[in-house]
This record gives sequence, C-alpha cells and structure tokens, in this order.
Amino acid sequence: MDKILEQTLLYDFYGELLTDHQKQIYEDVVLNDYSFSEVAEEKGISRQGVHDLIKRCNKILQEYESKLHLVEKFVTIKEQIEEMDAWEGSKLNEAKEILAFELTKLVHGEEEAVKAQEGARALFSSGNAAQMPETKLVDEDFEDGKIGILKLMVKAGLATSNGEARRNVEQGGVTIDGEKVTDVRMTLTKEQISAEGIVVKRGKKKFMKVLCD
Repeated sequence: MDKILEQTLLYDFYGELLTDHQKQIYEDVVLNDYSFSEVAEEKGISRQGVHDLIKRCNKILQEYESKLHLVEKFVTIKEQIEEMDAWEGSKLNEAKEILAFELTKLVHGEEEAVKAQEGARALFSSGNAAQMPETKLVDEDFEDGKIGILKLMVKAGLATSNGEARRNVEQGGVTIDGEKVTDVRMTLTKEQISAEGIVVKRGKKKFMKVLCD
C-alpha cells in the first residue's frame, strides 16, 4: 500500500485518539502536504520537533492498527466491492449493498450504516426525497453566519475529518444540489442552506440532506 494512503487511512480511523496538538500538525504535514519548515514556523517549534512528532504519531497509529486491524478490514471490504464490478444481475446489487453496509458500519457505526442504507434505497429506488437522511445544523456550527464546506461535510457525516473532506473536494467527488464543489475554502450561509435544506453528496452513493433553522 502507498505510504501516504496508509497514513491517511490510519489517521481516518484512529486520528481522534491523538491530542489536538498532534492532530493539527499531522493534518498539516501528511494530509495538507505542508513542509516541516512551514509547519515549524507556524507552530513556533523546530523543524526536528515537527519530524519527531510525525514519527511519534505514526507509531501510535500503527500500534492501534496492530491491535484493532480496522484499516486491514476496510481495505479487504473495499477490494471485494471493486471486484464485484465484473459481476452482473440482481445478485451483484444485493452483494454490493451488503458490503457497503458493512464498510459504513466499520467506519461510522451501525446506526450511521442503517441511515445510509435507507437513504440510498430511497434515492436510487423510490426517489422519495422525504426518506433521505438528514442533518440539522445549529447556530453554534456557524461562524459569522457561515460554515465552510469541509466542516459541513464532517458535521453531515460525509467525512471523518477536515483532511478527508479536503481530499474529497480536491478529487472532484463532492456536489451540492448537483453542482460540483471545486474550492475547499467554499462557505455557505444559513440563508443558502435554509429550512428547506441542500443535498450534499460525496461520491456516487453517499449523501445527506443538510438543513438549518
């Protein structure tokens, strides 16, 4: 597995177990591709200090993986889903739905997996928007009446971290009401979201209706 991909997956699964200081520096270096020198200058520490912290974080994340094997399970399920692209018929759809459910359950828990499964069935089978999974933002989610696209994706459960959300946007996999999001610094006002809501979609089948008061 590519080293950067491995680090990204390890962080997605175990990053919340790091301290806030460790998370900030790890995201800047590994996910946002800032140099050691840039991060050292911003944080007021030495370049060697940044290097040592990244090394320490990698060791911590790998130790969690050696005990829990969540990344290994994730990669295995993902590979099984990709292999099914060569299959045909209703059995394919049924098998892919089962694996997608298990993958979501592994990453986000069973409750979120059930919500995603019900939402996908509503969107791709009946087309009933009323059954679409929803997330409601509160005043505290906004700063000066705005919320950034990365924070919104995390709040909506479409990404586990700002770093993952950033990658999704940069790879062209995020849309709002059918329009592709291209700017990771994009912000939305409460008025743009409104009580009627917007549909935020990541990839082909992961989506959420986002509303606010």
